[in-house]
Amino acid sequence: MPAWSQFRRVVRFTLPTFLGLCAFSWFWLYLDSIHERRRAEHLIADLKSFPFSTAGFLEVRDFVNRHGGVPILQFPSPQLPPPGLPQIDEQGHLQLPVVEHHSICTVQDCRFEITMKPRVWRIWMISMNDRTPSWFGSALVNSGIRPWVAGVNFEIKDGLLLESRTAVAQLKRARFGSYEGLAPLGYSILCRAHPKNHEQDGDYIVFRPHITGGFTDALIARVIQTPDAPMKRAFEINLHCFTAVFRACRGLEELAPSAWADYEAGKAKPKKDNN
Repeated sequence: MPAWSQFRRVVRFTLPTFLGLCAFSWFWLYLDSIHERRRAEHLIADLKSFPFSTAGFLEVRDFVNRHGGVPILQFPSPQLPPPGLPQIDEQGHLQLPVVEHHSICTVQDCRFEITMKPRVWRIWMISMNDRTPSWFGSALVNSGIRPWVAGVNFEIKDGLLLESRTAVAQLKRARFGSYEGLAPLGYSILCRAHPKNHEQDGDYIVFRPHITGGFTDALIARVIQTPDAPMKRAFEINLHCFTAVFRACRGLEELAPSAWADYEAGKAKPKKDNN
């Protein structure tokens, strides 16, 4: 009987402590998610007015520094000797390929990255790498704290902004045919100085990518960096549903309403005959 009384005392002490710790952790993750969402909203608002068509290294660097971004580490290609017989220097030593050990970022060639990753996203990514049981991600989503991420990459070439990629995504419960489980909902904006040869004509195109090997609900807006490009329309992104407790984003129509409307309008147009 004394042992049973001692066990009950331990339970009465341990259970409230455990529940209190869970509640504290939930509020900590939720407040952190709110903080990161506001940072992401500030980033998106500034991107709407960013001079993509005329921006160079200095404009991009100042923008990245203002939002806490960093240069992406990149290393130059090894400088290989001319083909043929091995080259010998004046001291009689064999010339080896020259490899820089430090990353480079010059006014002419550089990449920058800005990323907003709330702690719940980092925890989920760690759990994925550690092969944590699948119920862990479901527990996060069901608790009302859904992992999400937002960010943008800039590529500088010859001193000018060549390309930028902005992306936002949320992990949510979804259904694709017979599959029902966790899947990301994502929207991306790809801005380029010039269209690539294989791409369709048009300065502004919204399409859904073809994704194999997984389940993703995604939409991409491709914009050519011209002075009259519809940047405000492309960057109309609603991040409030990222931190809604009782529901996730309803879909792409809520996450990117203008881009989704343009995508739906594009589907209704007759396709051009290239023959």
